[in-house]
Amino acid sequence: MRFKKLQLILFLLISAGRLPAQQEPLYSQYMFNMLAINPAYAGSHEVFTGTALFRKQWVGVPGAPQTTTLGLDIPNNTNSLGFGVQLINDEIGIQSTNSFMGSIAYHSHLFSKDDQLSVGLQAGIANYQADYNQVDLIQTYDIAFSGIIVNQWLPNIGAGALYSSEKFYLGLSAPSLLINR
Repeated sequence: MRFKKLQLILFLLISAGRLPAQQEPLYSQYMFNMLAINPAYAGSHEVFTGTALFRKQWVGVPGAPQTTTLGLDIPNNTNSLGFGVQLINDEIGIQSTNSFMGSIAYHSHLFSKDDQLSVGLQAGIANYQADYNQVDLIQTYDIAFSGIIVNQWLPNIGAGALYSSEKFYLGLSAPSLLINR
């Protein structure tokens, strides 16, 4: 019973303040597209890596989420750095976001030559568009949706850390640190 009271108090404290949210693209194949989630992954392997992903959720439903991602990363083994770039297109309903992100990561061995600790930063820009004229309205004319077209260029920065060994990997990341919507 005490634990439930503590959970309720914690929930009330958290929900009392303003809680901004971020809408990130949804990925179901994280292990094949780590650069899109964590900038520390850039150049973490000793080869040039290219990734192309396409995800279309709820096929046949108008306005269903659709995400296309292209990513490239390459190591620079002379100074333990890795570099990466990504192009991302994310569409859902009347909204569309096109992003370009650049990443840089530093890699070092922590306990042995078989493990690696990486920290990374990313920066980029996104073009967010929303056409409220495309909203399917119950009433034929609603002034709240009349003629509103949003077209914004939004900067973004992110950070991450990644520890990997032969048996597992663990990563922490915040791909969007700026609140700009």
